[in-house]
Amino acid sequence: MSIMILLAVSVAATAQDGDPTPPEIRSVGDDQSINCLSDPVTLAIMIDGWQEGFQYAWSTGSSDSSISVKPNTSAVYSVTVSHLDLGISVVRNFNVDVDNAPITTENRAILVDKLTCPGADLTISAEASGGHGDLRYQWSFGSIDPTPTVQPEASTRYDVVITDACGTTATAHVDVTLEEHDPIEVTNAITIDYSCGEKTIDLHPELNGVSGGVGHGYQYAFAGNAVGTPITVVPDDAKKDAFIAKITDACGLQFAEQTIQLEFHELDVKDAPALYACSNEPIELVSEGDGFYFWDGDAMHASYEVNAKRSKTYELRYIDACGMEQVTERKVEVERMNMDVQWNIEHLGRKIYAFANGASTLSKYAWYLNGELVSTDEQVELEDVTLDENELTFEATSDLGCRYQERGSIVFQDGVQIPLAISPNGDGLNESFRVRFEEELESFQVTIFDRWGQEVFQSLDQHFEWSPSDAQVIGPIGTFAYVLEAQTKGGKTIEKTGVLTTIHAK
Repeated sequence: MSIMILLAVSVAATAQDGDPTPPEIRSVGDDQSINCLSDPVTLAIMIDGWQEGFQYAWSTGSSDSSISVKPNTSAVYSVTVSHLDLGISVVRNFNVDVDNAPITTENRAILVDKLTCPGADLTISAEASGGHGDLRYQWSFGSIDPTPTVQPEASTRYDVVITDACGTTATAHVDVTLEEHDPIEVTNAITIDYSCGEKTIDLHPELNGVSGGVGHGYQYAFAGNAVGTPITVVPDDAKKDAFIAKITDACGLQFAEQTIQLEFHELDVKDAPALYACSNEPIELVSEGDGFYFWDGDAMHASYEVNAKRSKTYELRYIDACGMEQVTERKVEVERMNMDVQWNIEHLGRKIYAFANGASTLSKYAWYLNGELVSTDEQVELEDVTLDENELTFEATSDLGCRYQERGSIVFQDGVQIPLAISPNGDGLNESFRVRFEEELESFQVTIFDRWGQEVFQSLDQHFEWSPSDAQVIGPIGTFAYVLEAQTKGGKTIEKTGVLTTIHAK
């Protein structure tokens, strides 16, 4: 706020007719509003037509025409202006209103959850606004910090008085409520199994099932032991004793007891998983790190290889958890691949049908014809095979990787079986000349000639049988020629010529 400085002014005022003009007294600075931080204000008297002899008497005791004031509260200042010679005595009042803004506060409530320990540090503060200048705080517990740290052990109200630069005060409070704690709950008794009577074990309570209490985590202690320290016992000496652990929450406010009892159990025999091998292949019976040993009659081996010829059970040894040597068994299963590979040949159609009995349990199959892969199925059907002589190979692989292989030679004939000789001598063997066909025929004709080219036999029946008569045979051995023509139902033409020898000697 600006300061007004006024001086009494002397003015020689004269009326137009020569008579003096009466002085006019004016107030300057009346009705002002300030606060505690404002600068002082000036109150003054201004006299138009001033003459020497005016006097001023302020309520503050000043005799000047103006004063500078800064009241703490609203106030009225008065001044008496007088002039004895002129007979003037006037009182003027000045109102100065002191308007300090109030301090506005808001009470707060803080809930401390049930997992927080009583007495834990907690920062509190009061909400305050308004007033003038910096605010000062005075808490009921003596702190002057705007955000003090407290350690409430129970629900508590904290009061604060807030004062601004003008001395204006306001009060507020912070209510701190500690949430009700759940009771601590534990399993009353637990049993710890042991198998090595002479081996020391560390006992500690089971904390996983503990609930309730205050804080995060739980602690335990046995009588005479430090907190969180297990006790070491020898089961054979203490198996009938009960051990009591006192369990407390993280804040140490609630307690419960848990009883620990020992119970003996024999160790289970350690199983040695079975091994699976292919026939006549080496396999590691035991290996470094698997915990088993094999005694071959002379020495104990931690690593030992056997040749898997047949399925067999081996005796192994190991050291149990109590440090004692124990005996167990391991079975070595040898996979035998017993299969029967068979094939059928269609000579005229030059087809091969092949299959492997017993291959259905295998995982992979492969058929090769003359070294070329032709199928990966359990069975194969090959058509229009070009070569007369062929090698067919079957390979099978099991899930274990065991392999089986079988080879066979396949030779294609023309599909007609014609004997080179017959012996019509009455012994019942090869008595007659006949021809066998692989396919059914649509038409057929055979003609037989003697050594002089004379026709001695002809037939249109593919199932014919012929042997020479005594008149057609000269000597113990006869020679005949034949001409054969046929048409299969598949449309193939068969033409054959040849020589037939007949043996008559008995």
